[in-house]
Amino acid sequence: MSARQAAAPAPADLRRVLGRFLTGVTVLTAVDDGDVHGMTANSFTSVSLEPPLVLVCLDPGARTAAAVERSRRVTISVLGAGHAATALRFARRGGPRYPGPPPVPGADPPAVPDALAELRCTVEEVVVAGDHHVVLCRVRSAKARAGSPLGFFEGRFCDVVARDTPPVPPWY
Repeated sequence: MSARQAAAPAPADLRRVLGRFLTGVTVLTAVDDGDVHGMTANSFTSVSLEPPLVLVCLDPGARTAAAVERSRRVTISVLGAGHAATALRFARRGGPRYPGPPPVPGADPPAVPDALAELRCTVEEVVVAGDHHVVLCRVRSAKARAGSPLGFFEGRFCDVVARDTPPVPPWY
């Protein structure tokens, strides 16, 4: 077998290598059949500023993924440094649904209280990609609060500290 035809890495090896990439942590919420569903996700990224698009990758077997795809509306909360317990609560498969009050009919899914940022979105497209669904979302509203983000690195939560350097200007 030539170097170009090398076998793909085993899933456990790939997970270990990809774990070296620091990500932020989000919680997605969606309302389906009168229930609020929520899940932790770190496969989230911006796609476009015009039009405003983001994407998130979801396990299609997750209850919240099904709710997002059926309802076509999602709220994405970017978690701050103090939200590790919140991230763990929403990461438990089959755990309790969103612990807040019942949803208001027709309203957006709720955000995590005191989240670092909130994006209210409409699902544009769902693409099956391997063992996940890539959900492309159009951002309808966005707001941010001051604070430091919660990070995820090598399977653990971590604090992300900004350096005392000026912000890098966008190049795109």
